[in-house]
Amino acid sequence: VTHESGRTLDYILLNRPAINEFVPGTAFVLGTLHPGDDYDWRKDDPPAGHAADHYPVAIELMPRDSS
Repeated sequence: VTHESGRTLDYILLNRPAINEFVPGTAFVLGTLHPGDDYDWRKDDPPAGHAADHYPVAIELMPRDSS
């Protein structure tokens, strides 16, 4: 879940070389402040300190020797 609506809206896309460096099982949503139960992403401005109503997604990449 990457959005206040409870939906998955955000993805990380990798090209073929980057796929080979992706560490499986490391994808996660970064911890972020919850704007509160009264917040309505459809009509309210993002709360102070929030850039958007989306939650950031992260993965780990491990550089591999190309030889």
